Amino acid sequence: MVRALEDRKCDLIAALESRTSSSKTKNAALKALKKFTPMPHKDLDEEFDQRQCNMKKYVQMQYFMCWRCDKAKATNCKVLWSTSKGLKIVCPACYNALLDFVELQRAKRENAIYFDFQKKKSQKGDAK
Repeated sequence: MVRALEDRKCDLIAALESRTSSSKTKNAALKALKKFTPMPHKDLDEEFDQRQCNMKKYVQMQYFMCWRCDKAKATNCKVLWSTSKGLKIVCPACYNALLDFVELQRAKRENAIYFDFQKKKSQKGDAK
């Protein structure tokens, strides 16, 4: 069981992800972990590909630390993301944010291509 807020973050994460801990212990660890300031990891966002992810749905509640947002989560589903630096576990909210990020990058590329096309087209029209 979580003794106090003086517990280290790594000890709380171990209690949260332990298979032998009771639900009460995991809930206490979850509550204590929420008091820590998250340190998000967004350095691998550029290499995100939906085909490298696998969303798993569970019957029982899953307790884990989301790698991307560095927050403690308790949910019935989690996403396993295979990156160049190994397998990362992210929450569904971060997965959706990554999907939106990819869509935004695609739209920016398309707009840049269209803008360049229009610019070249107008330059040809001015030259005549």
